[in-house]
Amino acid sequence: MVSIIREPRADVSLPPADVSGDGNEPRRYTIRQCIRNFGAARYLWCLRTRRDAGMYSDEEFVLLAARAYLDNSNPRRALALLCGHPSPAPAHAALMAEAQSSAVSIPCRCTLNMIVKNEEAAVGRALGSVDDIVDEIVVCDTGSSDATVEIALRYGATVVRKPWCNDFSVPRNAALGASSGAWIFWLDADDVLDPASKDGILSLVRSGDPHAALVCVDNVHHGASGMQFLQVRLFPRLQGVAFERRVHEQISPSLHRLGVAHKHYPAIRIVHAGYDDPDVHKRKALRNRPLIIEELRANPDSAALLLSLGDCLSVLGKKTEALDAYNKIISNPQAQARDPDMYVQAVFDTALLYRDRGDSAEACRWLEKTIALDPSRSEAFYVLGLIAQERGERERAFGYFLSCSRIKPPVRKTATDALKIRIDSSLRVAGFLFSRGMIDECESVARAALESYPNVVDFHTLLGKALLCANDLPQAARHFTTSLTLAPERNPDAARGMAVVYLLLKDRRRARNFLERAGDVEVRSQEFSATRVTVRAAQRKCIAELSPA
Repeated sequence: MVSIIREPRADVSLPPADVSGDGNEPRRYTIRQCIRNFGAARYLWCLRTRRDAGMYSDEEFVLLAARAYLDNSNPRRALALLCGHPSPAPAHAALMAEAQSSAVSIPCRCTLNMIVKNEEAAVGRALGSVDDIVDEIVVCDTGSSDATVEIALRYGATVVRKPWCNDFSVPRNAALGASSGAWIFWLDADDVLDPASKDGILSLVRSGDPHAALVCVDNVHHGASGMQFLQVRLFPRLQGVAFERRVHEQISPSLHRLGVAHKHYPAIRIVHAGYDDPDVHKRKALRNRPLIIEELRANPDSAALLLSLGDCLSVLGKKTEALDAYNKIISNPQAQARDPDMYVQAVFDTALLYRDRGDSAEACRWLEKTIALDPSRSEAFYVLGLIAQERGERERAFGYFLSCSRIKPPVRKTATDALKIRIDSSLRVAGFLFSRGMIDECESVARAALESYPNVVDFHTLLGKALLCANDLPQAARHFTTSLTLAPERNPDAARGMAVVYLLLKDRRRARNFLERAGDVEVRSQEFSATRVTVRAAQRKCIAELSPA
C-alpha cells in the first residue's frame, strides 16, 4: 500500500504501481519525491495510465501532471498543459501563475518539434520517449480527425495548426517558428527515442556547442529492425534556419549556408516504424512520388531526391523507371564527389534491380563496382555471396560471406541493415564450416558470434550441433535448450538435436517427444532406431543427420 502526502497545490494520488510499502505501514511521498525516486517520465506515465483507467478526471490529471512538470523544472510544458485544458478552479489558476513566473526565469534549452495527422495510435509513444528531457513540445497538426491533438495536449504540447498543402516543409517550419528552445530536436509521430540515448541528447543540449547532430535512425522495415542511416535530428535554433523541400525535407542546406558544423553521433538512436507495414510503405511511395518529381524540377541534379524517386518507383514495381533514376545519379560526374554515400547507394541499388530481373551477371558487375567504390559496403559482399550460392559456387559464396562477416561498416546517410547482414553472413560461414566437417572452426565462429548476439537462435542450435560432434552432451543440450527457449515454436533443428542427445543417453521416450516436437510425428520405430549422429568421427564427416535417416 502506498499513499501520497496531499499538497495544497495539487490533489495527488498513487506513484508507480510497483512501489510497495514496508510491512503494514504505507509510504508517503510528495510529487517531488516521486520524481526523484522513480523519474519524471515514469511518474507521468503512471498518471496518464491511471487517467485512461478512469482513476482521475481530466481536471485532476491536468493538475497532477502540471505539478509534476513544474517540479521537474519544465514550466513551459506545465503552462501548455494548463492552457490546453482551461478550468475556473483556483488550483488551476494558481498553477498557471506559477508556471508563467517560472517560464520567465528558467531558460528553454530544447524544444521538440513534430508534425502529425491522425496519429493517435503512435503519437503517445513518441512523446513519452522524450517526456523528461525536453523543455518544450511544439506539434503542428495538418488536419487530424482523431484523438491525435488531444493526446499531444496531455503531454504539455503547444499545438499549432496548418492545413496540409502537399509540402512537408511548411508544417515543419510552422512548428519551428512557434518554438523558443535554443536547440530543436525533431521526431516523426512513428519515432521513438531509444531510452539509452536520452543522456546523449541531454549532453549535447548542455554542451553549449551549437552544431548539427546527425544521429542514427533505425528504420524498422517490414518487420526487420536495423535499416540504419544518419540524419540531422538536433540543431541550434538560429535566424535563417529552416526546412527545405516538399518531401524528405532537409534542414542541413540552411545550416550549411550559415556555416554550422555537422557532427556524427551514431550511438544516439531513434527507432522509426513508418515502413514496417508493406501496404503503408506503398501508400507512402504513391504519396511521395509526385512530390519528389515536383521538387526535382527545381533541383534536377539532387542525388538525394533522385535516390528517393528510384526507391519509390522500385517499391511500386516500376523497375525500369527506377533504373533511370539511379542512372541519372551515376552518370553525373559531380555526384560522386558531392554525395558519395548517395552515389554508391545508387550503384548498389542498380545491382539489386538487375538481380530482381534475373540478370545475375549484370548484378555482379554492379556489385563489384560498389565494392571498388567503397570496400566497407558489406551488403555488396553479402548479395554476391547469395548469387554465388544460388549458382552452386559454395567456395566462392563462403569467401564473400566471410568478408561480409568481418566488416563493421559505419552508419551512413543511406539506409542499410548492416547488423542483420553481418549476423546472417556469420551464420552462413559457420554453417559452411560445419558442413565441411571443420567442427572446431564452426564452434569458434558460433561462440564468437554469441558473445555479440546472445539471443540469436540459430547460433545456439549450430553450436549445439558442433558440441554433439565433440560428444559434449551436457553443453550441446544446454545450447539446444536455450535455442528452444528463445524460439519454442518452429524450431525443428534444435528439437532434433535434443532428440539425438536423449537417444545417446538411451532415453527413447524423451527422444521421441522431441522428434514429435520437431514435426516428425509419424516416425516408425525402425526409422527412429536409424537416427544417428557421428561423434569424434565428425572431424572427418561431421553430423550425418539430426533427423530420422
